[in-house]
Amino acid sequence: MRVAYVCIIVLLAFEARACDVCGCAVNTPNWMMLPQFYGHFIGINNQVSRFQTSHLLYDGTREASQELFYGTDVRLRYRLRPRFMLMAAVPFQFSEQKVELSHQRLGGIGDVSLMSTYILIKPDDSTRSWKHDLQLGAGVKLPSGRYQQLSDNFILNPNLQAGTGSTDALLSLTYSLRKEKWTFQWMQSIRINGVNPNRYRFGNRNSMQINVLRWVKWGSVSLIPQAGVSLDMIDKDYHGNVKLEQS
Repeated sequence: MRVAYVCIIVLLAFEARACDVCGCAVNTPNWMMLPQFYGHFIGINNQVSRFQTSHLLYDGTREASQELFYGTDVRLRYRLRPRFMLMAAVPFQFSEQKVELSHQRLGGIGDVSLMSTYILIKPDDSTRSWKHDLQLGAGVKLPSGRYQQLSDNFILNPNLQAGTGSTDALLSLTYSLRKEKWTFQWMQSIRINGVNPNRYRFGNRNSMQINVLRWVKWGSVSLIPQAGVSLDMIDKDYHGNVKLEQS
């Protein structure tokens, strides 16, 4: 039996500025490279984010806070046909916010994502030493997570909720170029958000990720160390017809 492990060997940390009310806790799972490219798969993905935030209050003053977001996704992939695969992600979200006079903790199942992927080009289609792989995907994010959790009888900010309350459309494109043990990979994903029952709509998200990978064999085990960069472009949120400029 061949076992493949995916390892990230380069981690870059930068000081960054972000919005006060972004949807940090309700990100769509990132469909990064998974082991066993064209076969059945089940696995777990973890992600942790920390923020130091300065909130602008209604009276013009600012309030400092600390946020922690932790998510665990259970990933599944089923090969329905040689070029057609079905994927699902079931997330479990935990969020924590510390403000001067309050400490809030939330947790629960998040929004489930379902994806279908069609392989337009497989490496087997080419007889050359340069192998190409092109996959297109489409899916939906379902409003399975709680989005109206309360604290002191007040609904918490949307970015602290486990879900968004909306049904969203998902699109993806993945291209890989392989030469012997090296692989270049470009992934693009788009999320088009709907409106939830509170008339709140998160901004549409366009994400891009570029990776370089190398296959390393160690006995019967294959290691896949990788390094890369990612970019997220997110539109403004809307509450009703009002654009939230600080989002």
